[in-house]
Amino acid sequence: MPQIIKIFQHSIASLRQANSEGISFTWNHFDLGDLLLAEWIAEQVKPSSQKHLQGVTLIKHQLHAWRQRKKYASKAPSNQFDVLVFFNSQNQWSNLQPVVQELSQQGIRVLVVSTKPNLMVPLLSNQVPTVLLMGLKKTTWALNKSHEIAPIIQYHLPKLNYLYHAIQPFLNSTQLNYVLIGNDNTSEGRMVARMALQKNIPTGCIQHGSMNRINPLHGRSVVDQFFVYGEKPKQELVFLGKSATQILVKGWPLQTGFHQYQASTWKGFDHPTVVVTFSGPGHGTSEDHHIKCIELVAAIQRELQCHLCIKLHPKDNVKYYSALDKDKTLLWTNTDLQQLGIRFHDVVQQAQLVITGASNSALDALLMQTEVVTLDLMQAYRDVDFVQDGLVHYCEDYDALLQVTRRVLLQHKSGLNELQKEKLETYYYRFFDTNYEPSRSIAQHIQSTINFTTQ
Repeated sequence: MPQIIKIFQHSIASLRQANSEGISFTWNHFDLGDLLLAEWIAEQVKPSSQKHLQGVTLIKHQLHAWRQRKKYASKAPSNQFDVLVFFNSQNQWSNLQPVVQELSQQGIRVLVVSTKPNLMVPLLSNQVPTVLLMGLKKTTWALNKSHEIAPIIQYHLPKLNYLYHAIQPFLNSTQLNYVLIGNDNTSEGRMVARMALQKNIPTGCIQHGSMNRINPLHGRSVVDQFFVYGEKPKQELVFLGKSATQILVKGWPLQTGFHQYQASTWKGFDHPTVVVTFSGPGHGTSEDHHIKCIELVAAIQRELQCHLCIKLHPKDNVKYYSALDKDKTLLWTNTDLQQLGIRFHDVVQQAQLVITGASNSALDALLMQTEVVTLDLMQAYRDVDFVQDGLVHYCEDYDALLQVTRRVLLQHKSGLNELQKEKLETYYYRFFDTNYEPSRSIAQHIQSTINFTTQ
């Protein structure tokens, strides 16, 4: 049984036991155990050094948040919009952005809200009203500290409390008819979704990344409409408990861009390069597994003397990659790519090979005609759909990884072979549906929902 399932089951059982013993985590009519389950599980997978903010430290963080809000202040009227879009990661925005553009082109007024200032920069040029709701607000709510989730609540509650009060005026707008959320499994996204549902405002969410049954968190979605890439993820979500009537197959918002893709002016890497895109420890990947995978990549680099580009996931940390040869390794974050003017799709297109786990970057790379390795030392990803369909080189040990990497580097990049292309095409239509205008389809569905609810 994958570690994520064991931890999920333990966490649910622990919260139920606490409830039976009279321990309540109810705050402002929300169950904090429900809101913070994903963060608690991530902490169990990979313990962090997060500490409850208080005293002078809390004041410093509040002052920093105020300065960021002032820096990214929007002059948009808070009550003149039809759709509120809430997100808190770059991966979420990648899928939301084309839908926001379609909504705007259809004459629907959109307000984009985030709690992350670093994500606001690229939005400023989109001419879509944006608001930063970053802050900390103390609460007098009494926390029972006897339960193991208590430190997670202590750390996150000031942020949730600020967001709870700051977003109320937007949700109370009489013009608001729909709330689109990047991820309703994060505490912030889940709270915004539940607040909208309490006010009878229709809610939606777009699939981000590979979605399969090895991570039971996916089945906890609470939104009215969950837009997915294809029939396969719909089947997985139904298996995990999401109502089939709430799941809508619309395609992948980025897929139109892939089929019309044109390379940027970036000239590519200076040397034949292997790109590594692990998601970092958390949820479906243990820290031990993550470290061992990086050790194998470092060994490959030493043996083949190859150049690597590490595309660092927000959950990942540069400290894990200290064993790599600094002279032969690039390490880029999303922010680095933005500053360099390089798109992730350019990175995987220029790569000789992409090494990943169960990340959706495997599909990005394949659609750019780049071969992919799924490195799985603990057999945690065998049930992932693109692994089962043979789209990637599935490697469970060092020898298998070495064999694939050596062959690809020796032959230089020649794209996918005909069998791989055939498999990808079959997978593409089954997984992503045949809808080549998914963003427009999602936007039209949201518009139809708005028209229906305002009649």
